[in-house]
Amino acid sequence: MKYSARLMQESDIEKFSKWIVSNPDIPDEDKRMIPYPSALTICIEKDGEPIMYVPLHFQLFIGFLGFDPEMHPKDKAGALKAAMQAAKRLCNACQVKEIHVATKPEYPMGKWAMKHGFIDSTKNDLYWEVGNV
Repeated sequence: MKYSARLMQESDIEKFSKWIVSNPDIPDEDKRMIPYPSALTICIEKDGEPIMYVPLHFQLFIGFLGFDPEMHPKDKAGALKAAMQAAKRLCNACQVKEIHVATKPEYPMGKWAMKHGFIDSTKNDLYWEVGNV
């Protein structure tokens, strides 16, 4: 038995689509990224026959926010807005479709993110789909 990996090719599309549609274990939430401009799918083969597809996509992940601890709340709001605008420009330049942040909706950062268009992935992070990519 020999396992190998390669990028999905046009000849894989029918099998890939059939497997994805017929698999009830893949939530629709996870399928949303398939058409993203930066999406790549790896095909895993066993003895030259496809046995698994692994869709990958690039995303921007916010590590943390390093605010000045004495910053006025109004400045914090302005800084967050400027940061998101800069992140969106970077995403558009790199054809990245999502910005993620590791937080929960009930945390202070999560509350801010939910008010500004982020979506709860229910996987301990929030994401924002960047437009104009």
